Amino acid sequence: MALTLRRQREAHGLSLRRLAQRSGVSVFRIADFEHSRRAPDADQYRRLQEVLGLEDIPTSAQRLSDIALTTIAACLVWTHGVPLATLASTLGLTIGELREGVGQVGDRLLGIGLEVSVDQTRAHVVPVSWCANPVRITASASPLTPAEVKVLAVLYEHDGARVAELERVMGPTTRSTLASLSLRGLVSCAAQGQVAKRRYWVTDHGLMSAAAFALRRRPPRRHREPPTISGLA
Repeated sequence: MALTLRRQREAHGLSLRRLAQRSGVSVFRIADFEHSRRAPDADQYRRLQEVLGLEDIPTSAQRLSDIALTTIAACLVWTHGVPLATLASTLGLTIGELREGVGQVGDRLLGIGLEVSVDQTRAHVVPVSWCANPVRITASASPLTPAEVKVLAVLYEHDGARVAELERVMGPTTRSTLASLSLRGLVSCAAQGQVAKRRYWVTDHGLMSAAAFALRRRPPRRHREPPTISGLA
């Protein structure tokens, strides 16, 4: 889809801006389509089809049922993002089909305050910018899970760790756990380069939250009379 759209646009001698003017689809959306970051919905495809003479909607887009699209959306939201290869294998789709599906559910998730982005290997889901702060405040009130406390303990003990190092110890759910902790301000990250090489540290807030978790889980002490020391009144 992406390659066909770009080739047809170039064959018609149209720039992105000119195609946007003639089709009524924004420049940014067309650029997303050409780079497989999103897939056009039926109305957007029809508008582009009228200008470029595209064929009917590709079979791969047609065969993604509502159930498949709903499943893609649920996986993205639950994991805060997932490797494309993992999700494609789970759903029995090609990477190209999955990218089209992610593009289709992206607009739906945007309507509930979640923004989906796709790089070469992974899909990511974050709150849209205008609601990120309320989400962060709300999330900070959520109690820690034992798995989250374990991640905080490992990061504290080793004075930070890279994602790949944590995954070897904590398993495949590490990234979603880190995303949840980061959203609540409990860890900080040097967010540059490949995800696996990014380094996380525990924040002061994270240490306090882990300590509060440990205190809540500690069994209550039995009441004892204070020991008496001879010679003191």
